[in-house]
Formats: sequence, structure tokens, C-alpha cells
Amino acid sequence: MKAEDVKVCVLRIEGTNCEDEMAYAFESVGATAEKVHLKQLTGQAPLEMRRSLEDYDILAFPGGFSAGDYIRAGAIFAARIRSAIGDDVKAFVEAEKPVLGVCNGFQILVELGLLPAKDGSIMDPVPTAALYNNDSARFECRPTLLRNDNNGKCVFTSSMQKKQVVMFPSAHGEGKLLSMDENFVQKLEDNDQIVFRYVAPEGEETKYP
Repeated sequence: MKAEDVKVCVLRIEGTNCEDEMAYAFESVGATAEKVHLKQLTGQAPLEMRRSLEDYDILAFPGGFSAGDYIRAGAIFAARIRSAIGDDVKAFVEAEKPVLGVCNGFQILVELGLLPAKDGSIMDPVPTAALYNNDSARFECRPTLLRNDNNGKCVFTSSMQKKQVVMFPSAHGEGKLLSMDENFVQKLEDNDQIVFRYVAPEGEETKYP
């Protein structure tokens, strides 16, 4: 599929605030991106504004503070998706269409049970992991060096060189990924689900902060 034929659904609700940047990123590589409110997919919008998830090739969740991040970051957005269009999202994933979540979007995917997708599941009925408060107990914002350690499973980094180091802005208050499974990290490793690692300027692995 050519880039110009790719149609992206940038899904948002109240509190999402990075949908413009995400849409621009997709459009800058030739794709067509549409910013879609959840109500447009649930039949709660005027007829001419309604959309169907099956008409898109990529589903992308932007950053922000969806629903004010009440309860937990991304929890309310995820609950609304699950109750209203959960089957549609599951069908989208089963069709092997790419799904992307950045910042709050990643938190939504975890709350939705789409990640970490343990044991090949598509959408776990309850989250198997959670994003918790940073160890500093505060919002943190700074440039962050990351090394590409993925072996090819992630379509969004497939054109990057292995071990390539990039700098991304990091800005979050709940960025600590937790799981009750003591083998959680090893399972992610075995399933090639670790895309980037935090590194020092020379490229070697580092630790928080």
C-alpha cells in the first residue's frame, strides 16, 4: 500500500490535546489523517459526521489528558471505547491493522487491554499492566535518548537501523509500567515487544532518572 492510500483515524475525546501534531506527523509522510471524536464512531454524532472504524488503515491514539486523567491516566477513555466500540477495535486488530498510542495514547492501550497482549490475546477483559506515578511523584519533562532494540515486529520503527539512538521529548506524570507478573519484562523480550530502551549519550543502557 502506498503512503497516499493510507487513511489514519486519530481518535480523540475531551482532554486529548496532541491530535493536531499526530495528524501532521502522518500527513508529513504522505498519509491522510482524520481527527475523529469517539462519538463519531459510536453513532452519537450527526449523521454526516459519523464514521466507521473499518474505513481506516491505522488507528492512532494521541497524547494529552483524556477525560482529565481521572481515576488513572487513560482509564476513562479506555472504558468508553470498550463499552461502545470494543468489538470494532478488536476486529481492527484482528485484521492486523496497525495501532499506535503515544504518551496518553499508550496509557489508553494498556488500560484497554490491547497491551501488553500477553499470550497472543487481542483485548484482555481487564488490564494486565498499568502506568503508575513516576518514582519522583511529579510530572517530568526532558529530552530522552532512546535506542532501537526491536527486531522487526514494530511496523512503526521497521525502517530504523537496529541500535540506532534517537532523542525524543519525554513528558509525563504516570510513566512507570507495572505488572503483577514477575516475568513480565522477560515475556516482552521474548515476544519482541520492547521497541526502545533508555540509554546514556554513548548508547549504553541506563537507569531512571
